[in-house]
Amino acid sequence: MSIAVAEASPFAVAHDDLSSLGYHPVPLIAATATHHRGAGKAPGRYQSGGWSGLTNWQGLRTIPLSGFPLQLAMKMPGSNVGICMGTPAGHAAD
Repeated sequence: MSIAVAEASPFAVAHDDLSSLGYHPVPLIAATATHHRGAGKAPGRYQSGGWSGLTNWQGLRTIPLSGFPLQLAMKMPGSNVGICMGTPAGHAAD
């Protein structure tokens, strides 16, 4: 009897390397997600067997995912990887 092991998502594979370079990775809706116009390019989360848009993802520019939310993101099947860059409109860069 063999046990199926889920393949690591692009987000899970790239997260640690991008974080070590100072970037703030954000999970994107899987490119294979059906019936979702943001597939492969919009910040998202996988919950209850389906994808939805990730709200308030702009906050990840200054505070990266960590703890339990990061653990969940690492397990999202097929999640693509994005990077939060820039500063919010109207704010000066540090």
